[in-house]
Amino acid sequence: MTVSILQTIIETKKKEIASLPNIMPKPASGASFIDAILQKHPALIAEIKPRSPSEGHLLKRQDVPKLVELYNKYAQAISVLCDQQYFGGGFDLLKQVRSITEKPLLAKEFIISTLQIDHAVNNGANAILLIAAILSVSELVHMASYAADLNLDVLIETHSEEDVEKTENAFNVLSNAAKKHILLGINNRDLHTLKTDIQTTGQLAPLVRKRIPDIACVITESGIHTKGDIEHLQRFAQGFLIGTSILQSKDPASHLTSLFPS
Repeated sequence: MTVSILQTIIETKKKEIASLPNIMPKPASGASFIDAILQKHPALIAEIKPRSPSEGHLLKRQDVPKLVELYNKYAQAISVLCDQQYFGGGFDLLKQVRSITEKPLLAKEFIISTLQIDHAVNNGANAILLIAAILSVSELVHMASYAADLNLDVLIETHSEEDVEKTENAFNVLSNAAKKHILLGINNRDLHTLKTDIQTTGQLAPLVRKRIPDIACVITESGIHTKGDIEHLQRFAQGFLIGTSILQSKDPASHLTSLFPS
């Protein structure tokens, strides 16, 4: 059986966690990630991603402050890659971004341990990512509850009907207090093959609304390149997580203006 990139990343992550120091987490403060997304439709979660397995190099670290300055003008929230080996990010990148923006920050990491959540919140996160494909229902419940107790919002990412069912089962047993911190992401990219199809959002969003009607909002992720993509998907999703198309643009400001004209 061929090992997927996702499986490879998770095996690496297990080794990284073994050497991650134990710290005492401090509850998140500052702007609410969910509230920021709900303030605008469509809302933009702009991503800081130095590189990716599918696209290669995307951003130099020295260009991060200039990019954050741009995102401060256009985005409702910012996503920061916290994986170093495969995406060139890190909790140090999250800390850097936190120091130069008041926007709510999503720590985008392959989380399989509460220790990663501790490091995310202490470095400035307002929200974390949990990927349904790599966690069991009980793990989703445990991680989401743990994060909510730290006043973090939780973006649970799905890509399939199985992921949506898993998320529904987890959501239904969360406390009412924790449920208020949950939003759902639909990743148009298959993390096993890295292939992208934005029709994934259109296929899964109605199922999400039917199965988890009390979810705060739905975010569509990956493969969003044009205003047409946004116009097509905004009936299915409140927020748009966009990184690669911004980072590959020769003029990111003009690109963002074309995507989200004022």
